Amino acid sequence: QGTTDGGKGRTTFHVTKTVQNTTLFPWIAYQLELIPGTTNPVFVGTPTSDIMTLNTQTPTLALFTEPLQVPVNGWVTFDVDIQIPDGMSFDFTLRQTATPLPEPASLLLLGLAGLAIRRR
Repeated sequence: QGTTDGGKGRTTFHVTKTVQNTTLFPWIAYQLELIPGTTNPVFVGTPTSDIMTLNTQTPTLALFTEPLQVPVNGWVTFDVDIQIPDGMSFDFTLRQTATPLPEPASLLLLGLAGLAIRRR
């Protein structure tokens, strides 16, 4: 849904995005990033999530982190407002990146590699 800002030359779109974790690991973070195309979109207001906390926000980035993880097969919803200059095509990408919780075996291997390097 788009709303104009009273002749200032910008339109704001409210986006609600619900995502299911279909990976094998819980997510500890989720990043939304605006990639410009023929227009330069920006986040306005404060992005929110139903279970994660907004950790970092810039005009083109919203990073959500714990306290709650998104479990395997779990769902998370994000609400953001994106502002776009009027008179331009709405050509941009909303890139989404989930950060999985490393499995215990991977952490063990990293720890052993660290110990091997330290012994040398």
